[in-house]
Amino acid sequence: MFIWKRILLVLLTSFVRQFCETHFAGLTHVVRKTIFIGVYRRMNKEDIRLVHDISTEDYNALRDSVDFILLKEERAKRALENSLYKVFLEYEGKKIGMARVVGDGGYVYFICDVIVHPDYQSQGLGRMIIENVLEWLRSQLEEEGDTIMVNLMSAYGKEEFYGKLGFSRRPFGNHGAGMSQWLKLD
Repeated sequence: MFIWKRILLVLLTSFVRQFCETHFAGLTHVVRKTIFIGVYRRMNKEDIRLVHDISTEDYNALRDSVDFILLKEERAKRALENSLYKVFLEYEGKKIGMARVVGDGGYVYFICDVIVHPDYQSQGLGRMIIENVLEWLRSQLEEEGDTIMVNLMSAYGKEEFYGKLGFSRRPFGNHGAGMSQWLKLD
């Protein structure tokens, strides 16, 4: 019985994804998240390895799993090499989550590419990743009273998740809203 439900779900998912790509370009990540509720792969967290290296192919596969922009191989390689810190979750030989830290190495740090593959979401893995990154960032403090600024741009709808981990929603006080711009050579 279970296998038939799974097959039906896969067929339905494929149909809905195709429909949304055709009629609502850019919304497939919302549909993917909605359809896979209840189908997440359960695992023993002790079987997850924290590793610090990834191929550009696996990096782009993780990005693709959450509908992030795919990077050309050379740009992906450069991004990974120039990261101050990077952590990846590996389960059964597959990369299922990640985050990177970029910055000046002195005062400003930016957490980016926080990804948990949709098949493994809602199991505390995002929290595991961010807590690992924050532990590394705390290790960058050199003496009492030392301060660093840690920034990130939350994916839409994930602000509450980051708030529970100590991040403040912007704007507040004298801090304006975060902003971004994508530059592309056509």
